[in-house]
Amino acid sequence: SGRREALMDVVPVVWGDVLLLSKSGSAARSPLLRKHLVKLAQRIGFTCLPHRLPTWCYVVSIHHFGNSYVLEVENLEDSANCILMASLALSIGQNQFIWRERFSMRAQRIVRWSAAKGIGRITSRLTSALADEALSSVLELFSPGEGDGSWHGACLPLAELAHRGLLLPTSLPRVVPFIVKALHYDIRRGPHRVGSLVRDAAAYVCWGFGHAYFHADMRNVLERLGKHLLTVACYDREDKGLGELAAEALSALVKYDPQYFMNHVIETLIPSTLLSDLCKRCGVMLAIGEIILALHQHGCALDSDMQKRVSGIVLAIEKARLYRGKGGEIIELKLDNPEDRDSEARVNAVKALVSVCKTLTQARNGSHTCSGDIDLSLYHLIKNEVMAFLFKALDDYSVDNRGDAGSWVREAAIEGLESCTYLLCTMDSTRKSYGTESGSEISNSVVAENNQPLFFYENLAITLIGGIAKQAVEKMDSIREAAVKVLQRILYNKEIFVPFIAHTEKLEDIVPNVADLKWVPTFSYPQFVELLRFSCYSKPVLSGLVISIGGLQDSLRKASLSALLDYLQVHPVGTEGAYKGMSRTSMLGTDIRWVLQQYRKSDRVVVPTLKVNIFL
Repeated sequence: SGRREALMDVVPVVWGDVLLLSKSGSAARSPLLRKHLVKLAQRIGFTCLPHRLPTWCYVVSIHHFGNSYVLEVENLEDSANCILMASLALSIGQNQFIWRERFSMRAQRIVRWSAAKGIGRITSRLTSALADEALSSVLELFSPGEGDGSWHGACLPLAELAHRGLLLPTSLPRVVPFIVKALHYDIRRGPHRVGSLVRDAAAYVCWGFGHAYFHADMRNVLERLGKHLLTVACYDREDKGLGELAAEALSALVKYDPQYFMNHVIETLIPSTLLSDLCKRCGVMLAIGEIILALHQHGCALDSDMQKRVSGIVLAIEKARLYRGKGGEIIELKLDNPEDRDSEARVNAVKALVSVCKTLTQARNGSHTCSGDIDLSLYHLIKNEVMAFLFKALDDYSVDNRGDAGSWVREAAIEGLESCTYLLCTMDSTRKSYGTESGSEISNSVVAENNQPLFFYENLAITLIGGIAKQAVEKMDSIREAAVKVLQRILYNKEIFVPFIAHTEKLEDIVPNVADLKWVPTFSYPQFVELLRFSCYSKPVLSGLVISIGGLQDSLRKASLSALLDYLQVHPVGTEGAYKGMSRTSMLGTDIRWVLQQYRKSDRVVVPTLKVNIFL
């Protein structure tokens, strides 16, 4: 600190040192040093420029007790002090602004904030003409050739000038177009985009306008800035769900003028599906899809020419090779590629298919007569198509970022198999009671006497029990519990008898009719491993068991491996089929070889199976 006259002698020396230090490597490496250099340059400017109260600045009316008063400032422009220092102020002021603008382009925000405040303070000591030149210098930074740092550094001084009343309303028409551009500043740089900092700074400038100016002076400015501020407020940040919500909001407007959307909006959007900007391209596709859906819901159909153009969007994108790279994967999601494996869709498809079968057969359940092949065609479809589809769903092991998404499909398939089994068995029982007038159980004689094959037969029963037993020994607790409960209901159902279940007595020993039994791994694996004795169940059970033994979960691996080793300690020989006379070890080896051959293209099964070989 000191008197201004005394400090003027050292200003040139200090200013030279500041400029020299600002160009050094130390300043380039240290944001804190650059910040203090900016503050020191500001003090130098204060020393060179005479203290004044700018009479040209903007003054807001102050309301007090219902009366309006305008703050008046004394005119000091004719003071002798100002005249003596005019030439020096011009020289130092221009250098100050050039130097501060260069610092405002640096990467660190703390330096830009200090530079912006310094520009505001120094401008308050300049004349109106020099202040206008300072504003022009700041606006020059809003150039397409400048980086996002320069745009951010240019916004901050504007907010500071407005806050201090140094940005006059007459200058706002020059400033507003640049603020609008800054509000929408978004530049792609490699795999990401930059500009959020610039948009935030532009919004800060608008906030400063709202606090600095009287509403009457801001009326025209607000009309220009309002719609841009609203757009930025709604759509500024990238959010996957935000684009979908915006497309739905657009589709909600279709009902007010469907013809406008059919003839103008879609016509405008279709060429934009081939834009180079990925974000715009995705937004356009979402919008077109939602608009077409909304038009359909309101009974409006596109003409044939427009239908061809819309249906050609996918081919046009493929022809333009926009499916390549990461952007291509995003585009495929927006186009809903039917080859994409969507777990929720598969779960709903399984449940819907079973529900349709129940609904269509409900009317026949109360009928006491069968009216021929036409009435039975649905049951033939359930036996040949639906059951095959559900068995295929039991092999759904697809994964996504949520984990084993296929487990939901398998659980739905287990319950669906139970329901369809009851439908087929009910129809067989009905046909038997009206065809042979025999007892409650179905036998193979029914086929011979009526010359009509059964809907639920022995091979189907073996495949059913084997598939459910496989799920009962796999690694997921929820799937194991669901499989055991379904198997329990099938074995002990008192209303619908399920025939042709091989080794029913042993299955009832494995799955007792106890409602509250806890099927923890240490209990369930020793029970179900006994099914390896039977050739009809051993292969599917082993293909599920190896997943648990060779998995990553330590407690599950120990329980399942211990159960298998205990099973192998007993040495009776096989008594049925291909396993007759074979030891349990030989039977297990045969089944392991079958698993490796059956799943030779699936690492999900082969790797755990090889681990089982190592453990054995």
